[in-house]
Amino acid sequence: SASDEVESEFAHTNFRDLPPMTDPDALLMGSLLGASLDIAYAAGQMALLGVITTRLLRLALEFGNSDMTTLGYVFYACVRQGQCNDPRGAREFGELAVDLCENHSPILQNKIFTAMGALLNHFYAHLRHGITYFERAYQLVMEAGQPVYASFHAYYIPTYWMLVGDDLVQLRQNMEPYVALLKRIKN
Repeated sequence: SASDEVESEFAHTNFRDLPPMTDPDALLMGSLLGASLDIAYAAGQMALLGVITTRLLRLALEFGNSDMTTLGYVFYACVRQGQCNDPRGAREFGELAVDLCENHSPILQNKIFTAMGALLNHFYAHLRHGITYFERAYQLVMEAGQPVYASFHAYYIPTYWMLVGDDLVQLRQNMEPYVALLKRIKN
């Protein structure tokens, strides 16, 4: 199948050690493909998401890593999990994205941590571990002055607290900063 071909194409590749992408045309192509990732996922176009992420990984192999290939790794992890039922491969690519994103913008890190917490973590780790991704993302975007991005985590963090069975009285107290944020930005 097509997914088996792609899996074997990337099976023994060390994406972690690729050089930084410097080619301007490749950077532009990566930006265009990367901008399509959120849209394809939100629209439920998983086949298209697979095509976009595969193209980003091939771009990385040819030209090196960039911010958009790093984002592509976490979305490729979603493809590995959702279309290929491969939690091991999904985890490897998700963790690769987390490792590589540390030197990128807070917005990019936010997207990667959100994908890890909301879309991938629960396949191979306790839900509580997903909360740590949301908390990291929340802190990053608040420090970057991006309260709208933080508002997503004002939803995710308390929701996951409830899902893992945290004490409701404590949960209500812990929610106060998130509720205040949502009121402040009128979200």
